[in-house]
Amino acid sequence: MSSEKQAKELAARLAKEYGVKTLTIQGDMGLEADCTKVVEETIKGLGGLDILISNAGYTRFSDFSDLSASTVEDWDTCYAVNVKAQVHLMKAAQSTFQANPDGGSFILTSSIAGENMSGSSMPYSVTKAAQLHLMRCLAKTQAPKVRVNAVLPGLLLTECMYFQKNVNELLLADFAFSCWRAIGGQKFPQERIKALKAAAWLQNVTDLEDCAQSFVDIARNTSMTGQKIQIDSGLANVA
Repeated sequence: MSSEKQAKELAARLAKEYGVKTLTIQGDMGLEADCTKVVEETIKGLGGLDILISNAGYTRFSDFSDLSASTVEDWDTCYAVNVKAQVHLMKAAQSTFQANPDGGSFILTSSIAGENMSGSSMPYSVTKAAQLHLMRCLAKTQAPKVRVNAVLPGLLLTECMYFQKNVNELLLADFAFSCWRAIGGQKFPQERIKALKAAAWLQNVTDLEDCAQSFVDIARNTSMTGQKIQIDSGLANVA
């Protein structure tokens, strides 16, 4: 989450409802030092790390077919946050995961834009595709102790007004749902939302709780790695 206030409110609610220890750490996932800091401070504060969910992402909405609509900075920032950050996070968690008796689970939040020639911008789509290949590379190289998978959501109607770099939060369950409230689809024009909803095989947008539950299921599944799980109401088949 990018809002310190919202992050602290969420942490307090999780601690109260589930009786778990929580903490908030702010960082720019486009910076290697901050990626490392988020993981290291989490390990120090919670006493360990079993599951790492990388939910940070970046795009700047632009005309997908217009090569001049995206700047060099757009490309660089998308690559830094959507691709390189995953490497930095994995490196920071690697020794802890390898030392854990049951290893660890690294779950990347990707997008159906990485599977299609469409999306909020060309830099976003291209870097999400790169992210998916990186996921498989990490799954192969970090096995057998670490499981690496990706969730590919469709259109999520959330509260945020824009895709942006987000603080990476490292927890589970209810947490994944709250993270999704930090990035997503309310920036899309209503006409576009209506068209995407009609085009999806299930004729609906992605359900937030269904998407959140997929992270929980993947984290618990000890037989899955290198997989991309689409939670999109069938939108990727037509988008």
